[in-house]
Amino acid sequence: MAADNKKVLNDGFAKGLAMIETSFMVALHYASVELVHTALFNREYQGFTGNTQTSYTCGVFLNGKLVDVVNSGESLPKPVRHKIPFGKTVFLKIPYEGNPRARHGYVKTNRNYGSETALKFINSYKAPRKGIALVMTTGTEYSEFLEQEAGLDVLTKTFKDAPTILAKNWRPIK
Repeated sequence: MAADNKKVLNDGFAKGLAMIETSFMVALHYASVELVHTALFNREYQGFTGNTQTSYTCGVFLNGKLVDVVNSGESLPKPVRHKIPFGKTVFLKIPYEGNPRARHGYVKTNRNYGSETALKFINSYKAPRKGIALVMTTGTEYSEFLEQEAGLDVLTKTFKDAPTILAKNWRPIK
């Protein structure tokens, strides 16, 4: 009899934990979508190749495993070319946004597309083995350059907005 009660109790706890985890994953998915949209809205740069704005990516982890990915490139036009290599100047007649112009590569890049780099980072991220985590990144090595050297917002305001975005996506479990 005691073994039956223990099994019923353990089954109940497992079912409750599964409901809680599902609720967290749903909330973090919607928060990720909102974080990506917020980053696109908050950005202060005009896209040249399109790699930064198509690489905003959130990864949601549960007990160390990646369970969800939201990427801005899924809903935007593809970049017009791969990232500009360090030291190279590129002129585009039809840039991702704005008028024809040239840009110089001031930062070493892997020369891939930004979304590829972001997804590679998210897939290699070592999340905590227990619990939940949400990680957001861009896939352009020059995002930091844009923030620090050019004084343009890439992710800073979104980082500051994140607690409010996360808080409003929590819902009671029914």
